[in-house]
Order: sequence, then C-alpha cells, then structure tokens
Amino acid sequence: MPVFKYHAIDLSGRVSSGEVTADDEAAACEQLRSLGLSVTTMHEFVAPHDVSPNPVSLSPADQLEFARQVGDLVSARVPLPIGLRALAEEVPSSSLSQVFLGMSQDLEAGIAEEQVFSRWSSQLPTYVTGMIHASNQARGLGQGLLLFADYLRQRSQFRQLQFESLLYPITVVVVIGLLCCFLLAAIVPQFGSIFAGFGVELPSVTVVLLGMSNLLLTSWPLLFVIPIGLVWAFRMLLRIPNMVQLLYLVPFYGPILRFRGLSDFSMLLSMMIRNGVRLPEALRLAGEGSTDSNIRQGAL
Repeated sequence: MPVFKYHAIDLSGRVSSGEVTADDEAAACEQLRSLGLSVTTMHEFVAPHDVSPNPVSLSPADQLEFARQVGDLVSARVPLPIGLRALAEEVPSSSLSQVFLGMSQDLEAGIAEEQVFSRWSSQLPTYVTGMIHASNQARGLGQGLLLFADYLRQRSQFRQLQFESLLYPITVVVVIGLLCCFLLAAIVPQFGSIFAGFGVELPSVTVVLLGMSNLLLTSWPLLFVIPIGLVWAFRMLLRIPNMVQLLYLVPFYGPILRFRGLSDFSMLLSMMIRNGVRLPEALRLAGEGSTDSNIRQGAL
C-alpha cells in the first residue's frame, strides 16, 4: 500500500509531519482530517532505490540554478526535502528536476545531507562536491552554494566577453576562407583550361594554384573533415599540461587561453577561502575545478 508523507497543522496551530498509509492521496487526507489535522503538503513517498540511477548531465546554466536555489533554501532555513521537491516541480530543466527530486527523496528517507550530496556528486563537478563537504564543516552549506553561484555568474560573463572579442576575427577568417574556396573552385579552373592551350611552362605560383584548385574539386569532403579533426585535436591538446604550455605561445589566442585559466583558478580559490576552506584543501579543489590542465597539475 502506498505511503504518503505529509506536513499539517493541528487544532492548536502547531506544525506536524509524518507518514500515513492509504490507498490514495484522498484517503490519506481523510485520515488526517479525522485526527484534527489540516494538511498543508502531501506527496507519495518513493524509496531512494526507486530513483533512476542513470546519470544526468547538468549544463552550466543548470549548475548555476542548482547552486542559487539550494543556497537560498539553506540560507532561508527552509526544510530541504520540502524545498527540493517544490523546486523539482517548478524548474523547466528536466535534468535538474530529476536531481532535485532524487535528493528530496533521499533526504525524506533519513539520509544525511552530506551523504545525499555525495550520492548525487556524479551530477555535479568534483570540486563542487568537495566544496559542499568543506562548507558543512566551515561557514555552512548555504553560504558555500551562494558563493559558487556567484562564481558561475562571473565565469559566464567572462566567457561571454571572450566570445565577443573572438567573434570578429573568426568571422573574418571564415569569410576569407570561403572566398578563397570560391576562387579556387570557380575561377582558377577556367584559367587552367586557357593556360593548357598555350603549351608553355607556367610559373611555379600558377602551378601551385592550379594544383590547389584540382585538390579542392576532387577532395572537397575534406573541407568538412579537416575542421572537425582540428577541433578534436585542439580539445585533446588542452588536456595535456605540456602541450597547453605550447598553446600559450600561439599569437593572439595563447594569452587569452592562459589568462582564462588563471581567471577561473583565481576566482575558485577566492571563493573557497572566503567560504572558510583551509588553504591546502582550497588549492586542491580550485585545481580540480580549473579548466586549464597545466594549472590543474600544478595545484594538485
């Protein structure tokens, strides 16, 4: 038979909570009314093992919303099981709703907060889980999550500024590349047929252009494969500390890459220290959260 958890107010105005077994929610409310209780909230209890164990992916926006909402709940001293269940019904993100609902059900089952956050740590960055654990021992979970939300907001603003600064040069490079492809595919071949009728030796530069034109016309799928391969290789290089140091030397982008990593690490470290985390632990957590593998290796 289903079990329902409830919060109610008795005749003297005191708030009470507990569980009641009934065939459905209406029958459960009727049982409580017969006991002189006015139900404020009620929901069917689902054991933690019934929650889908499949991991969900939280986007940066979801992580920001998680930190802000849970931080506000803890700071306002709202009971986490009730607050998380309400958030699960209100947030538009299905992934975030699944996390809130699972955490609420774990807390209702009597699992400690630290264990609940540890259980759902696969849905959050590693350094966030560590910061939550440290926050429970220092200034408090709510303060730590609000500081984390502030960090995510600043990082988002910084990356938006970085994207805007790179948008113009990237657009120029793409337009020039498309123009060159058009010339090699549509204009140069016409000159090639003209030169072929002359029967004379062509300059080396002209030969190179004709060769590039033929290569483009015969191997045009490479135009799609090569950029994808370059992006993949670049992402792989970012994971190798020694290679990241070489990328620092790339004109224009190298300094941006380096200072973005330093900015992320500095903001994370500042957040940890402000939250009362001890310096050795703060360095480790900030290193785990850094997007720069070179800085991560040095911090760890």
